[in-house]
Amino acid sequence: ETALICPEAFDFWEAGKVYVAGTNLRYDFPDWGTIVVQTVREVDTETHPDWNPADAPSEYKAYHGNSKETAQPYNTYNNTAYNKGEWMIYNGFYYEFTGDSPLLYNSDEYAECWTRHEVVS
Repeated sequence: ETALICPEAFDFWEAGKVYVAGTNLRYDFPDWGTIVVQTVREVDTETHPDWNPADAPSEYKAYHGNSKETAQPYNTYNNTAYNKGEWMIYNGFYYEFTGDSPLLYNSDEYAECWTRHEVVS
């Protein structure tokens, strides 16, 4: 959870490095802004400089927070579904996923699977 509480603690992704599996990195996505991703295996961007989180999503996964304090803006990077107990920030509110099956959709699309909490301040 440290990655979500303090994303500034992690470096931005850069070409020309070898990242070991489990490395947390920040990456600027056009659709979601800056999010923290984690390598799922060793990623050699010296040999493959185009293996960034946008162009090689199979090498990375996104985090979804599991509390209000670790909630991140809604995103489905790499088709990362939300699981029961995970949280998001959407349209200015905190939401907790309460559905029983993993879901890619936000609270507008499947309101019955989300519990809205207080406004993000």
